[in-house]
Amino acid sequence: MVISKDMCKAAQCPADNASSLTSLSRNSFRSRKGYLSNIVVIEVNKENLNLTWPYLLVSLRNASFISLDLELSGLGMQKGWLAKSLEERYNVIRQSAQTRSVLSVGIATFQLVRRKETNTKKKLKYKCQVFNILTLCTVPFIVEADGFQFLSKHKFDFNRWINLGIPYDSDTEKGNTMKTLWHEVLCAAVPITLHNGLIDLIFIYQHFYSVLPKTFSEFIVNVSDWFLLPGGIPGLFDSKYIAEYVTRFKASFLEYVFRKWYYLKLFIYMFYRNFYKIIT
Repeated sequence: MVISKDMCKAAQCPADNASSLTSLSRNSFRSRKGYLSNIVVIEVNKENLNLTWPYLLVSLRNASFISLDLELSGLGMQKGWLAKSLEERYNVIRQSAQTRSVLSVGIATFQLVRRKETNTKKKLKYKCQVFNILTLCTVPFIVEADGFQFLSKHKFDFNRWINLGIPYDSDTEKGNTMKTLWHEVLCAAVPITLHNGLIDLIFIYQHFYSVLPKTFSEFIVNVSDWFLLPGGIPGLFDSKYIAEYVTRFKASFLEYVFRKWYYLKLFIYMFYRNFYKIIT
């Protein structure tokens, strides 16, 4: 990613800070080797917050849609998540959200920059910017060993999290950066995509919005207000739900869904390219 002087001006960010932001974003990126390693992720922490915050806001306000993902200190009793009653399932996740914390928030903004349609194909071009926001809860919370092992396996840097995490207190309104950030996400008034979104929404509500309601029905009413977009545009998409109940994939964990769609799209592209070669 290259940050231009115009971007810095629009974000009210000094132009001479642009190079340091670009350098920082590349150094903060963690990924496997390969095609996806070209993706640049900007890490947002308490030391660079003043530098990265304006650009984060510009990205949110210009987005056509936003994707979110959370890393948590634990998930609690997962057996309760399989309860047939949504009320029971909500109560189990609610207890987890009240006793665990959010370690980081991943935000990807997608801005539509070009749209081209013909009789044979449809092409959409998006500008994507990815942020990894380290968050450190200032009230006591539970950590789970298996959850930390999973994060460590996927290169989560716990030293950076402890030393550089942005402090937040879910009970405090004034000066709460993460609550301000969630307000900005909602003010963008664009569709939001999640994976296994009920869990993320419950944690977001508890940690970055307000105390969770006691009943699932009240929670749904409150959350529904977040996603009422103008023109009847759907405000929320869950890729896990789509994988399980729409496309009926054999598995629905995020890496499988991503690679399944990637290779499916590649297969369709190659098929039609060769098909048109044959008939022409």
